[in-house]
Amino acid sequence: MQTEAFASDENKTPPNDRGITLGDRQSVAPPSQNGPLEWWYRLAAPLEPQQSTSEDRERVRAGRLSSVMLLIMFCFGITQLPNAFMSTNHFFLFIVLIAMVIDAGAFILNRRGQVLLAGSTMVVVVEIAFILVVLTSRTGITARSLTIFHLIVLTELMAVSLLPGKSVFIVALCNTIFTWAAISFLPHAPDFKLVTTSAYYSALASPIVLQVIVAIVTYLWAEGTRQAIARAEQVAVLERALAERDRAAAEQKLQLEQGIQQILHTHVQAANGNFEARAPLTQDNVLWQVGYGLNNLLARLQRAIQSENELQRAEKEVGRLLGAVRNAKAKHQLFQASRSGTILDPLAQELTGTRIHQP
Repeated sequence: MQTEAFASDENKTPPNDRGITLGDRQSVAPPSQNGPLEWWYRLAAPLEPQQSTSEDRERVRAGRLSSVMLLIMFCFGITQLPNAFMSTNHFFLFIVLIAMVIDAGAFILNRRGQVLLAGSTMVVVVEIAFILVVLTSRTGITARSLTIFHLIVLTELMAVSLLPGKSVFIVALCNTIFTWAAISFLPHAPDFKLVTTSAYYSALASPIVLQVIVAIVTYLWAEGTRQAIARAEQVAVLERALAERDRAAAEQKLQLEQGIQQILHTHVQAANGNFEARAPLTQDNVLWQVGYGLNNLLARLQRAIQSENELQRAEKEVGRLLGAVRNAKAKHQLFQASRSGTILDPLAQELTGTRIHQP
């Protein structure tokens, strides 16, 4: 029975004409999907390597999220351009344009797989943009400025999504200090007069409490998500290990069946008199030692049979030579003997052509 080969198509990587090189590894685009943002992912998100690890997959996931935030920031910046042209704050337009240019650089970093650097750039740009809008306002702090102090919480959402989880508390601390310093030291517009201490603390507490609550809740949510992803990765690793073990067990079972059939076939041939039969087992087969022992036994048995056949032929040649010698003695003739292919040929050749006398 011939050994059947296993096809390892699962371990072969299909060709992909959309591969690019990230570092020293070949990267390919993720499988085609029908999502509405798939076109943007192919344009702005990093590609996943062929032999990807859990860190690679996490970086790709974060890169996709960064690309979505970049798209939102680009759209938001475009919508703010008309407002920047009509705003009394002449620095507002420059702030928006510079932020969009820096976000374009973050776009390139994200595409190249430097997701952490791209995320840090985005958070810093948005944070500084909010701060500059407040600092460059001609009228100082107005009632509408409180909206900025509430919207700046977006930087915490970006930080907890794109950066390590604990970074959200650093961003929240920066936002809190900025809010306190702006309300406490910047000039106030007529519609934002804090005449009493109670009004001051009320205006200060609302955005700061929001910053703290958002930081705590988003951190807990992000850490829970990361732990769930880690558990899913562990389950996937265990499933792959079990699948590999089952595949190895199936391959070993097939080897056993094939080895048994080959050994049985060799026994049948030897029983029918074919002592030249051998079990064709290689060293990677689990029954190789059994097959080796059987082949060794058959080889010795074959040599023993050959030796027995040679002994029988030699016995017959002894009888023939003995008859030739007696005949030569009786007729007083020269001894003549032909070659027989046995070990007695040298003796027969030595006696040929001699006259044997009876003592």
